[in-house]
Amino acid sequence: ALATFTAFNCFEADDGVYFSASYEGVECWREEHGRMVGVAAAFIGLYTIGTLVFCVVVSLQYKRKLLRDPRFAQRFRFLFGRWRAQVYYYQSLRLLRNLLLAAIPTLLPYDEPQVQVTLLVFVLSASLVAQLRLRPWRVDALNLLDGGLTVALLLLLIIMGTSLCTSADGVASTACGMARSQSVVSTLLVSLMMAAGLLFAVVQWRRLLSSSTSFDIFLSHHKGGAGNTARLMKLFLSQGTRARVFYDADNLNSLDLLFEAVRSSRRVVVILSAETAQRPWCVGELAVAYQSGVPIVPVVLPSGQRLLDTLDAGSHALSDEALELLAPYDITRDDVAEVMEHVVFALEKEYSESAADATQRVVRRICGGDAGAPRQSSGLLPRDLLADLRRFKPDELTKSA
Repeated sequence: ALATFTAFNCFEADDGVYFSASYEGVECWREEHGRMVGVAAAFIGLYTIGTLVFCVVVSLQYKRKLLRDPRFAQRFRFLFGRWRAQVYYYQSLRLLRNLLLAAIPTLLPYDEPQVQVTLLVFVLSASLVAQLRLRPWRVDALNLLDGGLTVALLLLLIIMGTSLCTSADGVASTACGMARSQSVVSTLLVSLMMAAGLLFAVVQWRRLLSSSTSFDIFLSHHKGGAGNTARLMKLFLSQGTRARVFYDADNLNSLDLLFEAVRSSRRVVVILSAETAQRPWCVGELAVAYQSGVPIVPVVLPSGQRLLDTLDAGSHALSDEALELLAPYDITRDDVAEVMEHVVFALEKEYSESAADATQRVVRRICGGDAGAPRQSSGLLPRDLLADLRRFKPDELTKSA
């Protein structure tokens, strides 16, 4: 966007004639410059404005086409993939902000920097308020980084604005420079910003290195039908082994990171109860695990037998409302049908009536190897963890519980 606006950027020479700031010797608003402006205007319409209009039109069609076209979210993932499902339209706001940031310093007169700085501060402040209110990025670290960069830009603009002064003929310039105290304060603030950015990068880098596989076992369950069982299984596994167990009430900070936790787990243990197949997030967890090659271990509670009978009869269709929740994560109706068929017909199931028995069966299953793992394997468990699991004694835990 910035390159397309450079043709409009002119400065006044000593003789009062205006020349292009980017192309020496080209007099503004003459024949040659007129051709440059025409080409720039065409590219602004096709590229800058056209891209923004395209994003707005696609965003307006988002909810209407999400279920009618199963591949809609995949085709336009470059527009919606970075943002939380609730703020799918944020790419349009982002492009509008960038367009204004490029247009203000190039289209406004160069000899009125106060106006430019004021408008730029307004645009960045408005975008910062929207970013803090919506928290659009799926990853919290990116929300912090985005907000921090905007604050840094605002600080630089404020420093530049306060260093401006007005000459005798009323033209703003930077000839006055900064006072010594302002220069010291500005240097300290910029240094602090750079140090904070470097520290943030180092912290995120270390987290990335240490979290290639975040969890050993992911407990997938429907709260109403298996919440207590999942909680007890988490308790038994945490007290009896060193396994890192994902339990949503303890480990989930943002719903947008739920499926990332599935991908970063070594095993998914799904506790099948009566309504598991009607819960979009439970089905979504299974679909993501299947697509990512994470082995699935089904545990069937007494109420889950009715679910298996229903699924065995071929009835595993989610409602349109439930599919609408999963569509932003590239999970379609066909994906749901495929994974449920895989769970019902391809996987060996562990039947259990108590949390202690279910935990013992899951541990025995993991130590003995998983049959029916889909597609690629997610990797073996570490040897020390396997040895730990083999020493697992649920009877002692049941007595202590």
